[in-house]
Amino acid sequence: MGLFCVIDEWRRENYLTRKNGRRVALEMELNEGDKLLDVGCGNGEILSFVKQRYPKARFYGIDILPSALAKADKSMKGVFKLAGAEKIPWGDDYFDCAVSTLVLHHMNNGKEGIAEISRVLKSGSKFYLSDIAPIPLFRKIVNFFYWIICGANRIYSKEEIRSLLIKHNFKIIEEKKLSWWGNWLFVAKKRS
Repeated sequence: MGLFCVIDEWRRENYLTRKNGRRVALEMELNEGDKLLDVGCGNGEILSFVKQRYPKARFYGIDILPSALAKADKSMKGVFKLAGAEKIPWGDDYFDCAVSTLVLHHMNNGKEGIAEISRVLKSGSKFYLSDIAPIPLFRKIVNFFYWIICGANRIYSKEEIRSLLIKHNFKIIEEKKLSWWGNWLFVAKKRS
């Protein structure tokens, strides 16, 4: 896990990550008082972008890195917990909206992560999922190295992401390509 923590710290400070977060935040729609969960919140930067547009929303975040959560807690008024996406520490139907940017390919088990996000979202709530889904050859090369290094993480294809969302009770409302290098935004609504 040490190597991936270093990579994850770099990712959170990376220009492309910040740019992606801003773009996703601009796509989001919230109501006053909504509870928003950021899965893989890092330093809370995406939540701070959203807060500029929706100051009366309530902000929650989870991350596996204590150092990132410490930064988020200082910069945001919200609730931040040390947890992975596969075991979200809130009850069923708790959140009005969820966001996860460039985290799916870092999850130890993407299926469990998406299932947990579905569990904690209320029916009719939106989930904004942004992740890389590059061309097949690049995805296969990166997945091979993921398998060698840690055996768990992987990059999903667009079709696999769609399938994960549909399998876990989401209806896909929109798909949007955010970058030339294969970063996509999926906007999905939890079914009743």
